[in-house]
Amino acid sequence: MTCAEYIELAGAHALHALEPEERRLAEEHLRESHHEGCPEALARALATVVSLAAAHPSVAPSEGVWRSIAIRAGIEGGAVPESAEPASVATAARTARPRRVFAPWQRYAVPLAAAAALLAAGLWARERSARGRAESELASAQASARSEGAARAALLAEVRALRVDGARQRDLAALLELPGSRVVALAPVPGRTARASAVVNVAQRRAVVLSSALQPQPAKDYQLWVIRGKDAPRPAGFLRFEGAALAVGDVDPELLAVAPDALAISLEPAGGRPSPTEVVALGKLGG
Repeated sequence: MTCAEYIELAGAHALHALEPEERRLAEEHLRESHHEGCPEALARALATVVSLAAAHPSVAPSEGVWRSIAIRAGIEGGAVPESAEPASVATAARTARPRRVFAPWQRYAVPLAAAAALLAAGLWARERSARGRAESELASAQASARSEGAARAALLAEVRALRVDGARQRDLAALLELPGSRVVALAPVPGRTARASAVVNVAQRRAVVLSSALQPQPAKDYQLWVIRGKDAPRPAGFLRFEGAALAVGDVDPELLAVAPDALAISLEPAGGRPSPTEVVALGKLGG
């Protein structure tokens, strides 16, 4: 259904007077994202329906109608006397006109149709809003999945390019394939250039941190930290250089019983410290 076709049927749609197939096509058309005046046409039609519920104009009867009224009222011959003044005729017509009797459903047909149309419009708007939210969430999830997939591929490519031990490569690939695994970026803190990545799977209590941007420092160790809420950072292990270019370390699984808020790397004197003194990179898990 095109916009022009829908606008032509908007009045009937507001009154719920469309055939089932036409109504289905109209509602499908309204769920589309781009329109040329369709919602506005429906709004105008609904406003008209509401105004009809209150409209009951008084119309003076024509001569033919008067004759029918006169006959029903028992006026001889059903004719209007020639000597009757126009005002008298009108008065007689109003007096003689029988009171119209409505069946219960007739009294409320138009108001009920208007209410039904308004209810349908409200449900349609709610459905469209819910559909819009669902589509937005789906698009966000798809974008996130694409981003996550790209991060995984880039990480594995980096590990392979650095010719990391085959067993470590297979372990990382297997961890990345597990449901719930995430790649978390650890960004350098101000004044630093070190970057790292972490493959985190809280359900498996595993987190592996890797960095090809760190350089070995004499009598120094790169220490891992788990940060949770306002608690003091917890020491979680060390990065060790596997080959000349990649530092890799496993986070203490005991600290992953509950998902941490962030992971950090600090440069410490050999053997580490109970609290960080020189943080070089930090990454938030963000839920």
